Amino acid sequence: DWSSDVCSPIWEVTSKIDMEGDVNLAIRGILWGRAAREGVMSPLVGIGFGRYNDIGRQFSGLPYVVYPVVRSSVNSGSDFTAHNSILHMFAELGFIGLAILFALLRAVWKKFTLSEQSGMSRGVWENTGKAAMLCVLYMSVTQHSFGAPIYGMTLMFLIGIAYSQCRR
Repeated sequence: DWSSDVCSPIWEVTSKIDMEGDVNLAIRGILWGRAAREGVMSPLVGIGFGRYNDIGRQFSGLPYVVYPVVRSSVNSGSDFTAHNSILHMFAELGFIGLAILFALLRAVWKKFTLSEQSGMSRGVWENTGKAAMLCVLYMSVTQHSFGAPIYGMTLMFLIGIAYSQCRR
């Protein structure tokens, strides 16, 4: 199984090379490639929610169509995310998961856009909500921002407050 040792060489190299941006970007490139490859193995439904970092996985189904994990044993200590939320979600949830995510994002964005016609205070919350959504999406390119507490949870909380203020 290629996934059991795919990332261990990445971390071995980091101790030998200067830890500047080039190495960090190279590691992310490898992780992005891994996520894309896992997503392509099961593009419709992905490998399963929370299964990206599991070692000892056993898949079931038809590869390159629907090929989710049916059993896994342990988490890998070598890499926890794809460091790209969109690729990570594609690997775990496939195109169906991405479609649901974008439908939810669109619905929230639409609510913020509709609230622009209201008063000044609602307009402030509308802009705050949009800005927080754009931050999460922008950070999702190089981080797992939907799941990282420092990014996603704080901004998601702010988006929730803005959304509730725009619903009034």
